[in-house]
Amino acid sequence: MSSGLRTYQSHLSLDHVPAAQAAAARSSVAVATRLGGTVAAHAQVAFADGMQLALLITAGVVAAAAVSVAVLMRQSAPGSQR
Repeated sequence: MSSGLRTYQSHLSLDHVPAAQAAAARSSVAVATRLGGTVAAHAQVAFADGMQLALLITAGVVAAAAVSVAVLMRQSAPGSQR
């Protein structure tokens, strides 16, 4: 399970929704949006929270990869001292 999906599911407030609909809404933001009302609003906010976390994690991985590449390129550059 991805961090984005876990965040979506944990931030989705469905206390007032029947169990079957709540389970469907937790599995899909599209289903939650079709339920309308406050469920759709909560789903949209929870989805945005999940995407934000996923993108922050991805940005961290990309930054670490960029630093690694820079270090490796610097070490293998012609004339570099080891």
